[in-house]
Amino acid sequence: MGLPQYPGHSDTIMLPFQYHYATLLPVRNCPEYATFKANNSLIGYQPFITFPMADLNQYFMEFSPLEEEVLAILLQSTITRTFDKVDYLLQAGNTCKYLYFINEGLAKSFFSREDKEFIMRFFSEGRVFSIFDSFLNRQPSRYALVALEQTTVTLIHVDTMEDLCKRYHSMETFFRKLVSVATTRMMRRISEMLEDNATERYNQFIADNNQILQRISLGDLAKYLGITQQSLSRIRTTR
Repeated sequence: MGLPQYPGHSDTIMLPFQYHYATLLPVRNCPEYATFKANNSLIGYQPFITFPMADLNQYFMEFSPLEEEVLAILLQSTITRTFDKVDYLLQAGNTCKYLYFINEGLAKSFFSREDKEFIMRFFSEGRVFSIFDSFLNRQPSRYALVALEQTTVTLIHVDTMEDLCKRYHSMETFFRKLVSVATTRMMRRISEMLEDNATERYNQFIADNNQILQRISLGDLAKYLGITQQSLSRIRTTR
């Protein structure tokens, strides 16, 4: 069947636990994905460092179990990169070709209009995310992804997902579940922006993201909430 088509959105799936991945070695300026063929061979660049993959392995097994064969093929095809603070994982106007899994660090998705930045999501350790409309439809993204601190990510190429979804029912089930949950989370995000006031949005953010609050600047938090920094200061003072 291949990858299903879904309306435009970007979102994240979060593990029910958090990890600190201090043992992963960074790869910088790694070339893009090596071509993934049906016989499971990788043609072209292959990373010269073998990375411990227990983190991503456990993510898949917790979220939607895969057979050992398909999991092994998947992990073989991933690449790992480290981005410095303010580096772009994806620039607006480019096509999103990856699912991202954060091993360590923090990133945000956002778009800009009339010199104003609108932040949609923050992504921390143990999260899988993408710009799904661009990823699925292979079209340029309106959103950008940028690292807010030094961030190590494991990348899964769209061709890998396409191939494995065609060949393995368990992978298709995983991906459909991934996109379904991401869609639900995005609908919640849209609803809170339309229906909740700024104080309610702030309180909900604290409840959902208290573990990363100290890692996010007040300016970025205000952009996420859709308010000015002055309004955010007043909310924090009266809370």
